[in-house]
Amino acid sequence: MEPENENQERLQAVKVTNFSFSYPRHNGEIPVRALDNLSFQLGYGKRCLLIGANGAGKSTLLRVLSGKHLHEKEAVQVLGNPAFFQTLGESGVAYLGNNWTRTVGYTGHNIPYQADIKACDMMKSLQDDFPERRDKLYKMLEIDPDWRMYQVSDGQRRRVQLMLGLLRPFQLLLVDEMTVDLDILARRGFLEYLKQETEERNATVIYATHILDGIHDWPTDLIFAEEGKVVKEVQLEDLKASVGFTSLYDTVVKFLLEVRARKEKKIQVGSSTSGKSTKSTRSSISNKGEATRSNRFGASRMNAYR
Repeated sequence: MEPENENQERLQAVKVTNFSFSYPRHNGEIPVRALDNLSFQLGYGKRCLLIGANGAGKSTLLRVLSGKHLHEKEAVQVLGNPAFFQTLGESGVAYLGNNWTRTVGYTGHNIPYQADIKACDMMKSLQDDFPERRDKLYKMLEIDPDWRMYQVSDGQRRRVQLMLGLLRPFQLLLVDEMTVDLDILARRGFLEYLKQETEERNATVIYATHILDGIHDWPTDLIFAEEGKVVKEVQLEDLKASVGFTSLYDTVVKFLLEVRARKEKKIQVGSSTSGKSTKSTRSSISNKGEATRSNRFGASRMNAYR
């Protein structure tokens, strides 16, 4: 299918070039490096799985692409423009994060939305602007318009969140593990809907997830992340044609085991180096102590012969 806009033929949906990002820390402590010299590109109409262990930088990357963190303009480009300087939704970029909560005074943060409001009345003007998409999403996610947020389960609340996030047509959708609360049928319908969006409207989807059930044929591309770096980019077709391929699940498990082994080796090397440094320091202190005692003894004998 041809791109919707003329410029899409010569642009990548996502282009990240030598980008690093750190979370600042207080009291002069060293900032936490989340993304390290990251570079990759992704075209239009792609469905990309973002694979990596906990702490690999997946959520940070999606937040950067959605414009939630400041960056140099040329380092992070989405839909041909700097990510930070776009307006979510209206720019064609949509972000679905796992957090759909609020902060309540004297109660805490991350409190689920449980107000006495019907699903059909949430963001009503937006639902009215896209009635066809609304009706399609209601059917696909099996949402009852009369659901009240304080009476529904976590999974039903998640369905409403997905419906509201997908109402406005998007060209780039960033999904950060949004299917944990969904049952099998709802998750299958959600993934089929995203696949249809990429095939019919040439939209691009980047999906970070640890749940690989029923998803072996869904992606077109995979990005493997490790400690804030993209260590591998591959198309699903090429991956399936590679020697030794058995399944997407086995490939991901093998990768994560290799990541764990490298991490454990790094910790062992660090511990060994730290032990040698500590031993050397103790030896130095001991030598200084011997020298001090010797000086004191020598000084005493010299004073005795004076």
